Amino acid sequence: MVKGLAERRGWAHGRHRESYQVVDRLAQETGDPLIRTLFDVANALHSNFYENWMSQAFVENGLGRIREFLEMLEKLL
Repeated sequence: MVKGLAERRGWAHGRHRESYQVVDRLAQETGDPLIRTLFDVANALHSNFYENWMSQAFVENGLGRIREFLEMLEKLL
């Protein structure tokens, strides 16, 4: 969803650094810093997919936060 929003706006998004820049721009655009926090949650879950270091409780909590993140981003489409 982050890359889709970047694509629509003509922003670079091919690298991890650029994804963070996109999220930062979206937070500035909306005035809502929670976008950054929720992106951090998404990034942690992505890392956990490969490393499997989170407990089930962390993953379940994170998934709830990701739903919130996607709802925020959907409003920006």
